[in-house]
Amino acid sequence: MHTTCPHCQAINPFPPETSGTEVLCPQCHRTYFAEPNPEDETEGFRSCPFCHEKIRAGAKKCRWCHEFLEEKASPDEEVTAGKEAEAPSLPLKKSVPAAKANAAEEELLRLHPSWKCLVAPLALCLVVSCGSIPFLPRMEWSLYVVLGILFVFLLWFVKLFFAIFTTHYVLSDQRLLVSDGLLTRQEVEVRIGDIRAVWLKQNLWEQLLGYGDVLIGTSATAGAEISIADIDAPREVLELLHQLIQA
Repeated sequence: MHTTCPHCQAINPFPPETSGTEVLCPQCHRTYFAEPNPEDETEGFRSCPFCHEKIRAGAKKCRWCHEFLEEKASPDEEVTAGKEAEAPSLPLKKSVPAAKANAAEEELLRLHPSWKCLVAPLALCLVVSCGSIPFLPRMEWSLYVVLGILFVFLLWFVKLFFAIFTTHYVLSDQRLLVSDGLLTRQEVEVRIGDIRAVWLKQNLWEQLLGYGDVLIGTSATAGAEISIADIDAPREVLELLHQLIQA
């Protein structure tokens, strides 16, 4: 075979068994690794760039030094390629707009029970107190009945008063969260996509003052599962829930 000295560019003949070994150039007397010139390589074979041994032209790994002869893909490229191969192309659900599929959750409303719910116990206490004043001189045991009634109304007022501070309704474009309780905290969360029915509940007193309840039923139950109680403008909240369910 013939090799070319990389130092003096002289073409030197050497035995084929010296391929890939260190040889001495007879012209410049410097050593180099003997690489056969392309015209002298056996057809269908080439030299390994690492150990300079003879290997097949289409080999991807050298059988002598076990080095890979093709450039490996980076770990990130391999992981990305694997995910693209494994992940099926599934269509988005109709209830989720394509533009919001990967968008961050957006909070739409944060509500508390209305202060208007305190009017009812206060009004009843006032009516009972004013109605019993003319009969106070003649009251004996019935006075205790009146005081018991006022005490019940007082407990009702205190219960509603603490509910205003401890009850939170948070509505986002993806879910509804209801949390209440002072010593024992309770939280209920419902996905917008799981809501099956919403309806409004208002008695005559609540209609006059403009507050009420919004009841929500989900796919898990046929009745009302969550009650957004005693909120201002309940009809607007009801319409907003309808829009989110249909989106």
